[in-house]
Amino acid sequence: MGRFANGPVWTDYLEVSANLALQNLARGGAMAATSEPMSSEELIQRIYTNGQFFVSGHIEDQIDNYATRYLKGGAVQHDAHTVAVLWAGANDYISKEAYDSSISSLLGQSFSEDGYRELVARVVGSLRVHLEHLRSLGLQRFLVINLPHLGKTPMVVHNDRFLVSRDFARGEEQLLEFSSRLHELTVWHNRALAEMVAEFRAESPRAEVEIADVSEWFTRIFDLQIGAAELGFNLAANEVLLGSAGAEGALQDCCYNGMTLGVFATNSTVCKDASRAVFWDLVHPSTYLQCWMAYWLGEQMHSQGWLRPMPEEKAYGAWCAMIADAY
Repeated sequence: MGRFANGPVWTDYLEVSANLALQNLARGGAMAATSEPMSSEELIQRIYTNGQFFVSGHIEDQIDNYATRYLKGGAVQHDAHTVAVLWAGANDYISKEAYDSSISSLLGQSFSEDGYRELVARVVGSLRVHLEHLRSLGLQRFLVINLPHLGKTPMVVHNDRFLVSRDFARGEEQLLEFSSRLHELTVWHNRALAEMVAEFRAESPRAEVEIADVSEWFTRIFDLQIGAAELGFNLAANEVLLGSAGAEGALQDCCYNGMTLGVFATNSTVCKDASRAVFWDLVHPSTYLQCWMAYWLGEQMHSQGWLRPMPEEKAYGAWCAMIADAY
């Protein structure tokens, strides 16, 4: 249905459960920043990236589309009843994963010209521009979502390209290092995002700007007492233990194997308990997790006075399970 999941995504769930008019202009694969090739990127990667932009575009394209096609007179008519949700950045980073030279340069030398700190600055700077553009359209309420721990995604389990140096140990040690570097990138991005939002809030006294901490949500999901016992995820079914099998070495594999970051494979499989999996593919949450994300976002917007109360949590969870089971 044009969704990166095994069923509805969080925007679908929020629209129904909160009984509101929700307009989703997001396109899979879109990036926050305009494409600036790294020095380590080869010609084939630049062709691939530009081809991706031709299909998905950038966040700025989505905002322009919103402004020209849906806003009467080029401005929001009911700013007191409208919330803009901005969630972007992951695609800017994981697009490098398919190429060993780029992902190794991005994560292995964080302070270099091609390191993640430079890219994070560009991405967060672009998100600031997007917020300012939305504000210029008359919007005053903004919910900005940060990034989950990218080092906990199934992308790590299936990576065979990341190399810090020629003598770097292969196997589980390599994957743990890859996960750790992605975690560093995530923390750096989320910290820079929080600082940017604080500055934007200070310079926009009429604006209401909140950050949704999806990173904290994913931490709760990976906790057996919360994710499994309270929320109903089957963490054992797709668990992958690396190294010492400690907290940092416990990852979740994808449920669906058949497409890698937009490239179809010759064979495809689906895990047995797809309706309670955490991840559908290498990076995207399952529809069951999408349902819970809608609940947490709705709860946060309700706490800000932007949204009516969400349903009672236990009843909502049963509703999520019913829909996930149907898919």
